[in-house]
Amino acid sequence: MNVRHAESPWRENILLQLNARNKLQNHSFQELISCHNRIFESATALRSENLQLSIRNEQLRQEGAELMLKGVPVDGKAADRIQTLEQKLHKKQEELTDLLRGKAENAQALVELNRRLNEKEKLLALRDQGLMEAGERELHLKEKLLDTDARCTELQASNDTLKDEHYALHLAFEALQDKLRKAQEENAVLVEKLMKIKAKDAEKLNEENDNFVRKKQARVAQELEDAAKDTGSISPDRGSFPGVERDIGAVMPSIGTCLPQRVVLRFDAHDGEVNAVRWSPVDRIVATGGQDRKVKLWDISKGEFVF
Repeated sequence: MNVRHAESPWRENILLQLNARNKLQNHSFQELISCHNRIFESATALRSENLQLSIRNEQLRQEGAELMLKGVPVDGKAADRIQTLEQKLHKKQEELTDLLRGKAENAQALVELNRRLNEKEKLLALRDQGLMEAGERELHLKEKLLDTDARCTELQASNDTLKDEHYALHLAFEALQDKLRKAQEENAVLVEKLMKIKAKDAEKLNEENDNFVRKKQARVAQELEDAAKDTGSISPDRGSFPGVERDIGAVMPSIGTCLPQRVVLRFDAHDGEVNAVRWSPVDRIVATGGQDRKVKLWDISKGEFVF
């Protein structure tokens, strides 16, 4: 239905243009056709009149010849009448000749006009064919335009959907960013609390180590004092008391210790400098504290990080 509706305007357009062309061309040749018709009618009338005059002249000549044969004298009026009729006949023949010449010229002009009209009709036929092709191209372009409009509508709907999804994702992203920021803030608070707890634990551990070392040093000092008191009554001659040297070595085991001469274990403990090192009095564990504000525990026997 839409295609038929689209076809009707250009067909009506072509019909209107053809009617206008016919009117224009008929108006241009109407005067020439009317003149040709009038000349043709005049020539026909003159031809019939000339024929009648010729018949009348011939009759008069026959009558004159009969009269002359009969010996009847021809009066002047009859001769004048014959001469007048001959003059009229001559004029009519001249007019007929002029009319025939004009008719030939008009016929030649009409032939030329017909030739030009045929050329114009061929041009118009080519133009009509071009108009038909243009109409078909216009219909094809209209169909493509409708398809393009439909695709544009679909793309617009898809674009609106994508905009809505993008807006929803943006809102979700902002919500996730808020959650992440809150989680980071909570994490920072927890890390700060953990650092405080670790600092307190480290301080407590250091204090316990200091107390243990002080107690150990006091105990060792007391043992040394007791050992010194016990050795006061022993003779300086060690050769006579061979067991005393062994007892003193058992009482003071740290007398034979010496400083290490090489590196046994190496740890990459902290980012930056190491500020504090403490030994555990129980196990072979050492605690380190560095510039990165961290406290770490190392197992010396295994050579690995504990906590």
